[in-house]
Amino acid sequence: MKKAIYDWIKVADNDMNINKSLLKDDPIQFAGVVFHSQQAIEKYFKAFLLDKGWNLQKTHDLTNLYGEVQKYIDLEIDLNVLIDIDNMYLDARYPDNYHDPNEEEAKKSYELAEKIEKKIKDSFK
Repeated sequence: MKKAIYDWIKVADNDMNINKSLLKDDPIQFAGVVFHSQQAIEKYFKAFLLDKGWNLQKTHDLTNLYGEVQKYIDLEIDLNVLIDIDNMYLDARYPDNYHDPNEEEAKKSYELAEKIEKKIKDSFK
């Protein structure tokens, strides 16, 4: 694996590790879990795409990135959850649209990030 791709995986793994810590907190910071799930998914997607020769784009849009990923692999994920994560991520960045995620939304975002992590890492084997 090229160093640049390894670096993207490493920083995505850092977001997942932050999530594991957040999920142990009392109370759990649900917004933080969604934020770091979004960040991890974005980075795993970018690592995968870079491995395929994709030119790095400065985007946070998971649905567009997933569209690019689907050209190479079907991750069999729930697109609605991905869209929800995208929306909550944007909401967290702009207070006028802020939505405070609940426990179910946080867990769904983390579970999707875990699924994507596994499938992307498996694709490098």
